[in-house]
Amino acid sequence: DKKKQKRSKTADAEDEKPDGPKRPQSAYFYFMNDKRPAMMKERPDLKFGGVTKQLTDDWNKMDDAAKAKYDEMAAKDKARY
Repeated sequence: DKKKQKRSKTADAEDEKPDGPKRPQSAYFYFMNDKRPAMMKERPDLKFGGVTKQLTDDWNKMDDAAKAKYDEMAAKDKARY
C-alpha cells in the first residue's frame, strides 16, 4: 500500500495571508463576473454550472481584441498585488 502524501500546513499558510492583499484575478474571471448576471437573467432555465459552461464557450470564441478590456483589468490588478 502506498501512503497518501500529506500536504504541509505551511504551504497552505503561505497561500492564505489574512492581513495581506487578495491575489489578483485573471482576465477570464473579470469576464465571468461581468457577464454572469446578464446571462442568468437572459437564461433563467440554466443552473449556475450551465451558465458557467456557456460563458466559458463564449470566452474561448472571443478574439484578442474583445479580450483586451479584461486583460487590461487583470494587468491593473496584478500591478496592485
